[in-house]
Amino acid sequence: MRLVVQKKAETFFLTPATIASWMKRVDEQGPGALLQLREPVNKFPDFVRYIVQRLKTLSPSMGKVKIAETLCRAGLHPGGDDGWADLEGKSTSWS
Repeated sequence: MRLVVQKKAETFFLTPATIASWMKRVDEQGPGALLQLREPVNKFPDFVRYIVQRLKTLSPSMGKVKIAETLCRAGLHPGGDDGWADLEGKSTSWS
């Protein structure tokens, strides 16, 4: 078992103690133990919404297409609802 842990650690560039800890957690709590998150991961749309608002504030002549092109050049690929409703004056709240 120790050789298996060592091999996995080398493969994923981790320490054997990390792999052993993960394996122990899976044995004790089941397969879903490693995927429990303390907070939501989906923070990206809020960031994109802020960037879109700042770009529109700093350069009001930029339209949706130009802002989308700018974001894509920066490596961000916004979805259909990431900040655009705010530009059109629509509310994005569900309440």
